[in-house]
Amino acid sequence: MPAMTSLRPFTAVVFDMDGTLLDTELVFKQIVWDVTRDLGFEMTTEVHGRMVGSSHEVTNRLLVEAYGVSFPYELFDAECRRLMRARMQEAVPVKPGVTEFLAEHDLRPQSLTLGSNGAIKEAVRLGLGVSIQSRVAVEHELETGSLAEVTLRGGLPRRQWYALHSATVPPRPAVEQFLEFANGPAGKKAFEGRDAA
Repeated sequence: MPAMTSLRPFTAVVFDMDGTLLDTELVFKQIVWDVTRDLGFEMTTEVHGRMVGSSHEVTNRLLVEAYGVSFPYELFDAECRRLMRARMQEAVPVKPGVTEFLAEHDLRPQSLTLGSNGAIKEAVRLGLGVSIQSRVAVEHELETGSLAEVTLRGGLPRRQWYALHSATVPPRPAVEQFLEFANGPAGKKAFEGRDAA
């Protein structure tokens, strides 16, 4: 049996949604508009707005509905990912207040790791934690029962966010701790300040 690797204990784990800590939405918006133009199509504010927070499946369907079956979604997706990876190697703007928030809570991450909606949903499905994502991003998983909605007494940000946990794996201690935090005064305060970041 191979030896288990021991990870040093973490003080905290910060989960970031697109555009919460890092201004990734602004970066990706420009990429989407540029790639769509380069493929010979014209992105619109309405189509882009419907794409924000959507899964790849939903985005594919939206773009085919908007531009017809000739829209090369696989090429569009691959080029957007390539450009986003390249941009993430550069400096990505941090949202106002993030540095102060992390310092106030004595969180000094050596690096931030970005994950896609898909990776985050998969981690939640496996029971590794909870997530707050847009309804559009999790419609399929809620319909199929692979994820389940969590109701938080303190409420959620004003967008259509849903706290999720695995529908098949019992909550781990970290999940229970998060729910205790989210349902307590500190969680309520954090959610009240959500629009400032």
